[in-house]
Amino acid sequence: MSTDTESLVFGSHGPVNTGTGNQINGPAFFFDFDRVLQRFVRVRDPRVVAQEYLRWLSQRFVEPRHYGRSRELLVDTGSVLLAGAPGSGRRSAALMLLHRMPGADDQIRELSGASDTSEASDELVLDGSAVDAEQRLLLDLSTSEEKDYNTVLRELPFFRAVVHERGARLVVVLPYSRMHHSNLELGPSAVEIARPDGKEVFQRYLRGDRIPFSREQLSTDELTAQLHSAPMQHIAELAGLVHLARELEPAQKFPHWLREALAALTERSDQVAKQMMMLRSGQQRALLLTTAMFSGAQADAVFDATSTLRKIVRHPEDDRPRLEREDLAEQLAEIGAKADDAGRVRFALLAYDRAVRTYFWTNFPDLREGFRDWVGTAIEQRTLTSEDRDAVVTWFAEQALRTGRPGDLLRLVERWVKRTDAEWPSTVLPQAAKALERGLSHERHGAFFRHQLYTWSRDRNLPRDLAQVVVQVCSEVLALTHPEQAMVRLHHIVRRHSSVAGDAARDALLDLVDHDHRLYLRLLDRATNGPGAKEGTVADLALFLELAAPTRLTDTQRRKQPLIASAAVRGRLVTGWKAELAEPSSLHCADHVRTWLAACEDGRYHELLLDVLVSAGGGQDDVLSRLYVIARDWAHAPGDRRAERIEIAAHLTSKIDSAQGFDFTDPDLGHRTEETSP
Repeated sequence: MSTDTESLVFGSHGPVNTGTGNQINGPAFFFDFDRVLQRFVRVRDPRVVAQEYLRWLSQRFVEPRHYGRSRELLVDTGSVLLAGAPGSGRRSAALMLLHRMPGADDQIRELSGASDTSEASDELVLDGSAVDAEQRLLLDLSTSEEKDYNTVLRELPFFRAVVHERGARLVVVLPYSRMHHSNLELGPSAVEIARPDGKEVFQRYLRGDRIPFSREQLSTDELTAQLHSAPMQHIAELAGLVHLARELEPAQKFPHWLREALAALTERSDQVAKQMMMLRSGQQRALLLTTAMFSGAQADAVFDATSTLRKIVRHPEDDRPRLEREDLAEQLAEIGAKADDAGRVRFALLAYDRAVRTYFWTNFPDLREGFRDWVGTAIEQRTLTSEDRDAVVTWFAEQALRTGRPGDLLRLVERWVKRTDAEWPSTVLPQAAKALERGLSHERHGAFFRHQLYTWSRDRNLPRDLAQVVVQVCSEVLALTHPEQAMVRLHHIVRRHSSVAGDAARDALLDLVDHDHRLYLRLLDRATNGPGAKEGTVADLALFLELAAPTRLTDTQRRKQPLIASAAVRGRLVTGWKAELAEPSSLHCADHVRTWLAACEDGRYHELLLDVLVSAGGGQDDVLSRLYVIARDWAHAPGDRRAERIEIAAHLTSKIDSAQGFDFTDPDLGHRTEETSP
């Protein structure tokens, strides 16, 4: 597996498959899932985030047909290949198969199924050596390109054998279009699941959101037709719209919420099309789009943004005197919107704003660049709150990505990070991060943004504010979905930036690997002998010393076994200490050695810690002599616990003697050396 092919599974900040169907892009479901996820992302430990999300999903999951057969194969052979028509719940079924499988490892890791061109692209896509005992692995190929699918198909038999041998579990989600070929190539381990009962799925979602209803209220003809034949993503979206209707009108009852949700799901696009035929004035259409893009903002902000839109698309101004024109309240009423008591503008109909946005981006392709520039300018208005701006970014990202224009988001990011005042960052810097977050979470374009983060992270001339945004997005967004890729990008920032961004990247790296043993090993390897080690020598040495802090190595709070107990860790520590001890001019080398010696006073891991230091000497007399002198001076320095220090120094000296083939007694430390020894 290449360095960036693994990720922790839990969910996403944007469009995400959270039910038994495929991706859901409905406005209410955005609202619902975002609120759910916000409870999770504040927890720093990705393991906790993953489990919280999977429990949330499990409450709403309905087993599709043939799920039982899939479970049997997973238990018996260690792996299963899932296929199904779009909307049948392939990915969610895969997650639940792994989540509900008993075992010691409660994490699910996702393999990308594609070689990463950013690092070591000649490596295998599926690396069996990286599979741990009882590990749970997900490989989703449902949207993979033909070349990636064929590559994985060649490597999959061997990889599955390794998974079975090590007692791990693997679920592969297959492209539906390749199901017939998969049956021929992969044998009876491929299972095609079928659509679960729509009514049961709908009820699970309602119960998960604690929405009260009776079975009789679900018996309307319109709802029955939807639940019988609609794709699972539509059913999940419908439940999300019911949830949103309740939020907006809590005094109403379930039948009203359901009617509003059904109308929002099935009628809005036609309603917008009819309204556009009636609104022939450019002023009215501009206000319609602005109200949709700035829904919930203050009336002043909507008014200002409308003026900005007209200027950017070069629509002529109304030449009538201002007092002869309609006031804002009249203009809003003409398009079916109004300002509430708090002055916030919204449409009267549920989910009408998204239908309007979708209409404009679909039917005015020649104006999409203008819409982008308009959002880039209008979002800087002082009349907008931070929440308003975040909403605009979310809605713009939805349309830009839906219409295949991820570059529009990047253009805005690069615009929003630029300073207009040399002393202060841009006021819309948070929105630059929000735009990247939305891009990263997109199923089809996420890889585009991950690659862009990689490109930026390797740029030594990256503007400082953009570097800060990259660090923030990698540590707070990418690390939750693709932790290994986040590690690679943060490490590049550490190597190339000694500024605040570099310090922030280092702190984020340490926080990330403290929760994941494999990531710790990978970063330790990169810091001591990884890709680009020559260009990042100074930064990597400093990073190594942080990773090799005795408190981190002997900690048993985060893990059952301390890091120093791992032979793989000790091997990399030896490599790192060799580099540290090879710098006789280093002013801090002695300080770091003394820190290690002090950690040996604990007594539990002193043998392992001292062995690493001596092994790092590599039998070189000058290096071992330096270790001896540092230990001797430390042992005899004034202070408490001098007897313990002398004993530790003597023990180190004994190991040095053995490494050099000597065995003499020193009256000061319990050992001695001749002139040819330390």
